[in-house]
Parts: sequence; structure tokens; C-alpha cells
Amino acid sequence: MIKLVATDMDGTLLNDKKELPKDFCSFAASHKDIKMVIASGRQYFNLIKTFPNNVEDFIFIADNGAVVFEKGKPLFIDSIDMDVVEELLKEIHKIEGVACVLCGAKSAYISTVDDIALKNIQMYYAKVKFEMKSIDQIEDDNILKIAVFLNKEAETKLYPAIAHLNNPDGRLSAVLSGDSWVDIMNRETNKGTALKKIMDIYGIKPEESMAFGDYHNDLEMIKVCKESYAMENAHDDIKAAAKYIAPSNNDEGVMKILLERIK
Repeated sequence: MIKLVATDMDGTLLNDKKELPKDFCSFAASHKDIKMVIASGRQYFNLIKTFPNNVEDFIFIADNGAVVFEKGKPLFIDSIDMDVVEELLKEIHKIEGVACVLCGAKSAYISTVDDIALKNIQMYYAKVKFEMKSIDQIEDDNILKIAVFLNKEAETKLYPAIAHLNNPDGRLSAVLSGDSWVDIMNRETNKGTALKKIMDIYGIKPEESMAFGDYHNDLEMIKVCKESYAMENAHDDIKAAAKYIAPSNNDEGVMKILLERIK
């Protein structure tokens, strides 16, 4: 019996037009016995805009596992030390063309960015404070993640420049979360760790859990759940890690598997 379903958003649950499968919310509402988890690199306040009438039906893993919300309240928060944030920003801004988003529990924070970066930031972040000149301007908030944007060059240029953060002895990790994004978080922060905490809270076993993903930031989540699916459009590394392949995001693959597997 499946007791938990976790799905990524972009490239997985959403099609390329950023649309939900038409039956997804009604499916969640009619299966109250299953914990339905939305796991994304997006900001929590952005995620709930997609589910304005169904927030109570889901648990939200936001910012790639740095924060988890249920019924409007955080279950837990994992923040980066501010002195570490300051040092990271100095290093990241040496890379030509990047834009940085400091992802807080209460808001996201950005300095001046170009139009392409701004359009992408506004796609994933609903609460944003602009023109932040210094981290000293951030008051009473926790920085969960640093999202770094480099248009269409995340894997080829951006990630290689900061991959050294994944040193096993380090305190941080950097992960590709899209073709233009790399996310930097505390080493143990990821969707899989967050999902495991949810499973522990509710006494749900890996074999009772199903996960769907398409990109590197879904890898740990895929490994946590025994019933794991990579989308047909997924990165090859995710396909190699998953137990099954689901139809593509544009073919409503998540919904098709749910209707096939869960009655």
C-alpha cells in the first residue's frame, strides 16, 4: 500500500507550460489517507499559489528541502550561517553574468539583476525584496538556500565554477536544479533528507512511498522511496537511479502512474 507520494514540480508534475494535470488536485482531495508531498526548489509562497484552494491537502518541501510546511506552518527549517552566506556571495559574484537569490524563510532577496534573470526569478519566487545591497539589510529571517542563475549555462559553466563546494569535508553542497540554476545549501539539506523526516514523523516506510523527479535536485528523494519514477524527459542520472520510468511531464506522467497504481 502506498502511504506517501512525493513529486517534484518543474519538469515533473507541471508540463512545459507550467500547468498542473487537470485531475491532480481532485485526486489528492479524494485520497486523504495518502500524504501528498510537493517537493520543489521553488519558494513556499510561490508553491502555494499553484494550489490556492488545496493547500490543506499537501505537505510542501520548499527550497530543495531547506524548509517543510504543513497546514501553513513550518515543520522544520534548515538555515545557512550568515557569515558563510557572506563569504559565498563574494566568491559567486566573481563568475561573470550570474544572478543570486538569497532564499529566506520569509522572503527572497536579490540585488540588481538583468531582465532575463528577473523573469526567471519571478517565475519561482512570490515574495521578493529587491535592491538588497548588503546582507545586513536582511532582518529577522533565516537564509535557507542561495540560488544562483546563469542563463542556460548552469551545467556547462556555473556548476564547474562552484563544484568544489561539494568537497566531502565541507559544510555545503551545490546541486544542479535546472538548465540555468545551481542551488547551494547546507550539506545535509536536500529533498531526500526532508522527505525522510516526514516519513519518520508519520511512520511511513520506504516501500510505502512513491517519488517522481526529473533533475539532480531530485536524486536523494528518488533514493529514499522504493517506488521511484524518473520522468521520460528526466536527466539520464535520474533515470539511472529510479526504479521505473514514467511518461513525460507533457504527457501527464505523474497523473497516469497515480491512476494506474492507486485506486
